[in-house]
Amino acid sequence: ITQSKNAISTSLSSSSNEDDSTSFVDNAITIASSLSSLFGQTIIVKYGGNAMTTPELATLFCEDIATLQKLGLRIVVVHGGGPMINAMLEKVGVESRFEGGMRVSTE
Repeated sequence: ITQSKNAISTSLSSSSNEDDSTSFVDNAITIASSLSSLFGQTIIVKYGGNAMTTPELATLFCEDIATLQKLGLRIVVVHGGGPMINAMLEKVGVESRFEGGMRVSTE
């Protein structure tokens, strides 16, 4: 969503020629049709550890979630935290690796 908002903001601020405004309209239609099919649906969103690294990213994430809710989606946020888990495992001396997208450790 953040990328979509940035794309729309860019199109709005630079709509000095017809191609930019057409691009904005095309983007708006695509977004609207996608969201209308999701209205009232429950969507699971992972709040990953990389998104938790700065207050600015946390704020953007919260704004995106609020926008999705205002558009009629029911949002469930699940916690990621990979970088923090990596740091803690390293601190306590537990080795881990990823297999098929899942963390595997010796303990």
